[in-house]
Amino acid sequence: MSSPSFEAPLIIKRKKPVVAPAPVEVPAAEPIKRTRPKVAPPAERMSYKPYEIEAMDDDELALVFERITGCDTLSCTHCKGYRPIKACWMTSIRRKCMKSGGLSPEMALPKTCDNQTRSNDKNNKIYNPVNNAAYRALASPTATHEEKQAAIQARIEGLKAVGVTPRPHLYKLK
Repeated sequence: MSSPSFEAPLIIKRKKPVVAPAPVEVPAAEPIKRTRPKVAPPAERMSYKPYEIEAMDDDELALVFERITGCDTLSCTHCKGYRPIKACWMTSIRRKCMKSGGLSPEMALPKTCDNQTRSNDKNNKIYNPVNNAAYRALASPTATHEEKQAAIQARIEGLKAVGVTPRPHLYKLK
């Protein structure tokens, strides 16, 4: 007898039928609308240009300054005390804003109040040239003792003319 042969059954793999994808309906091209995006305006501005500061009156500038900086009083380096903005600082704030490029939270605050600024404006015109001449005379190696003494005396007289007490320790002969 013959031995039975074992034959593996034949496996037929079926191929999946190829199905065309369903057509996708593409909507008709809609015209593109060119509009500005709707953005809510900022609630409060945080910076102003110098020309805008110049156009403001003192009341409006005080309100804007207090809102942006959060300060309702400032300390004066001369008076050594806190003073209200509206009463004592409007000229100094306006001048600082005009010099520094406007009003913004990053702006440096003024250091002297209006009274001291007014005094400096008046006095500097008189004693800056005198102080400069005295300094140059004392620093010059070729200036004589009489020239140096005359420059110091001119400085003292210039300071007395504007009501400032001279301080001899600042300029003296060695």
